Amino acid sequence: MLPHSRIRATTLRVLAASVATAGLLLLPATSAHAATAQPASTGPCYTSPSQKNCDRQDPIKQGCNADAVTVAGFTVTRPWGKIELRWSNHCKTNWTRFTAAYESTWAVNVERQSPHLQVGEAVEIAAGGQHYTDMVYAPGPAQACANDVNSDNGACTGYTK
Repeated sequence: MLPHSRIRATTLRVLAASVATAGLLLLPATSAHAATAQPASTGPCYTSPSQKNCDRQDPIKQGCNADAVTVAGFTVTRPWGKIELRWSNHCKTNWTRFTAAYESTWAVNVERQSPHLQVGEAVEIAAGGQHYTDMVYAPGPAQACANDVNSDNGACTGYTK
């Protein structure tokens, strides 16, 4: 389980995402982030893509979302939510974007196959809330996952080739 302070911080991110959906304001978040379309400045990952510069970094703060796409064929849509594997060709990175259909605590992560690395955490997400993980440098196979920690609902996209 998450420490209470972490849960409160996550709850604030969920509230911020709800406010943003209404078109008012979006506050930046940490590990699992409320989704936003605006890139910040570019960081070391964007400037010099590498495992060292990109693993566990925020795709927006690094500027990697500027050319980001959802990988074709790597979206899972279920009644409980939508999982998307995101890709930045410039940064050679993947991350997960997840949209929850109902409020719960979700384990959202992205996983690189080799060398193995899984990045993500459990976050409280409101119905309709959208969150994304930090990145993994993954010019090779990667997958996106989301699982409700309170039920059997969850899935992964499978690994890219």
